[in-house]
Amino acid sequence: MTLSTNNHQLAATGAEWKPDIVLVYQASNDLSAMVKNGLRAAENEWVIKESITSPRGLPSLVGPIQEWIEQCSLYELIKANATARLNGARILDTDVPDAYASQFFSDLHRLESSAEAIDAKFAVCTFAFSHAGELNTLPDDYRLILLKTIPDLAPVAWSKCFDRWNHQLRDQKDTFVVLDVAKFARGETELFRDPVHFSELGHQAVGEFLAESIVGHPSLLDGVVVEDWEPKQR
Repeated sequence: MTLSTNNHQLAATGAEWKPDIVLVYQASNDLSAMVKNGLRAAENEWVIKESITSPRGLPSLVGPIQEWIEQCSLYELIKANATARLNGARILDTDVPDAYASQFFSDLHRLESSAEAIDAKFAVCTFAFSHAGELNTLPDDYRLILLKTIPDLAPVAWSKCFDRWNHQLRDQKDTFVVLDVAKFARGETELFRDPVHFSELGHQAVGEFLAESIVGHPSLLDGVVVEDWEPKQR
């Protein structure tokens, strides 16, 4: 799910559900979608990568046959093993274009407008990365997860991207209510089950952090009824 799909969902169901607060925690899916959809930045302009065709100019395999192949366990096994070996023998991108950030924040502002349209408060979280600033200790299985997700990017590119987007979010604290999840989780590797997803402990800890942060933001609670709640000790 990306900011764009979040926006479509809010437009479709927001008036019915009438949320008091729209709280956004996104980044990795947006980055993945930008790369996988073939978007590349050339002199700050979006371009589409050339479509791939098979030898003799025949179209690549598509449709039900391809879908069936991709559902086979052998396909996943070959994909996982081939990805690790091929990426070990090729040069990976160590950063992402600035245009990615432009797209991310454009989608974020659209989502904010959709929240305002239904009179919901809007807050956005910085995005946590399991080994931010400590890539030398990133476990091999975590590296493989990143390479399988976006084969074009080195792990350092993920970290740079999230650091840059988080910094830009913090700089816009006068525009958004920013809840700094990345700062809260930094160095707390036990809160993660992989590079970008929280463990059960992580969900509990981050949930408590967000609850405390929301309660501590009067602008988010204006007109909102809050039940009795006490933060838990970690």
